Amino acid sequence: MRSSITLYLFITLVLISCDKKNVQKKENAPPPHSASVINEKSVWHDDLANKCSSYETYDICLIKEIEKSGSIEALKAVQYLDKTREMGYVYSFRKEGPIGIAEIEYPFRANTNTTTLLIPPAGKPIYTEDIYDDILTSKVWLDFKKQHPYSDIQNSAVLMKTEKNNDDIEFIFSFRVGKCHGCEETARVYISYKFTHEGVFIKNNILYVKISS
Repeated sequence: MRSSITLYLFITLVLISCDKKNVQKKENAPPPHSASVINEKSVWHDDLANKCSSYETYDICLIKEIEKSGSIEALKAVQYLDKTREMGYVYSFRKEGPIGIAEIEYPFRANTNTTTLLIPPAGKPIYTEDIYDDILTSKVWLDFKKQHPYSDIQNSAVLMKTEKNNDDIEFIFSFRVGKCHGCEETARVYISYKFTHEGVFIKNNILYVKISS
């Protein structure tokens, strides 16, 4: 009798331990690759301004509204964005060759609440709002800053054109430059993002700064 109870307790402890490990694996699992989550079926748009007052928090509002009127893919995209960066949704998507171009809206931001996401078939997605040090320390930008020391890139990217060259695909974006988000525009800075024809990210590079008239 005692041996049966001991065996039962042992099996129970083993099962509990396995359950805990499975839960930990799920919690620690990396998010899926963006190319498998964000696509043309992920697009959703609605007017949240008059709908979120009845919810406890804005993020719950967004989830519930997409559950009501969006696709499963749109909901998965929101969950992916929330887990990897910030709560937002995909309001536009198209492809240029192997690269997905997703327009993301963050409805709860105070200032610039949209960004463009360049999604290669493998590797990390490229957020155009991320302006890296190699841009800010480039000769082109430093020369501009000497004349306009208080102006900065305000992260409102606009895709100007796509060029398919022999060796790569190049996306050229322009960014608003000014002293603050709501201040007068000082200039536009043009930054390129290059990928191989297979969709491997090569580099981004500042092209030039154009003073606004």
